Amino acid sequence: MGVPRYFIYQHPTRANYEQSPYYWWWEYLRRVDDYGTKHPLYRDFGRLGNDFFSWWKRCGAELFAEQPASALKLAEKRNDKPPTDCLVVHVPALHPSMSMEQLVKQFRKVVRPYLAGGRSTARFPLYTQPDVEALQATLMVYDTRKDRPDLALFEIGELLHAEGKVVFARKQRIKKSDTPAVIRDKKKVMASTVSRYLRHAKKYIRLVPVDNSLIFINFMNRLRAKRTDSLTNRFFLLSIRPV
Repeated sequence: MGVPRYFIYQHPTRANYEQSPYYWWWEYLRRVDDYGTKHPLYRDFGRLGNDFFSWWKRCGAELFAEQPASALKLAEKRNDKPPTDCLVVHVPALHPSMSMEQLVKQFRKVVRPYLAGGRSTARFPLYTQPDVEALQATLMVYDTRKDRPDLALFEIGELLHAEGKVVFARKQRIKKSDTPAVIRDKKKVMASTVSRYLRHAKKYIRLVPVDNSLIFINFMNRLRAKRTDSLTNRFFLLSIRPV
């Protein structure tokens, strides 16, 4: 039995893979037109295929998993130079008045700050937690646009909302009681929202081969908060760089 792998973020399983940022990295990379044997990421990511779990088992898990931690051990000599990935803790000489509970309590107090701020040891670390709901919505809009180029932008929004795939703000949805003028305005707002989704999806896909990074806009949170600030100022980075 191999050593269990540890992942900083949601580990993908067949029951919850869409909640994992690792799955979305694979999905967005699949949309890169020139991804192939000559692509700079191919050496590590290999053939992506159409089955995420086949790719994940073959190489994905190894790329994103944290490296196994070294086991605790007693230094053979007092002046031994510790490895660069080790934290040196000076333990006072054991004394009858110090119990194991007291020793463990002190050890936790000293070590905890280093564990909390530990740097990822994965070959391709994720530096921030992306909004997987926004990633999914953005990609669905992008794929629908490619599959149904005959649809107007507002029709793409209405279709995805009707299918329960993307939730749009209530003020964007057309009601039977709306006047022609209101319907016209709502179509413009919906088309503008879908256009932004498409723009950001293309940006994510374009950036993948440039610097091994994906910029993910926290788009759904902005819609819920009904804010008016620029989308370009509301983003966080899922940066994936070889260690």
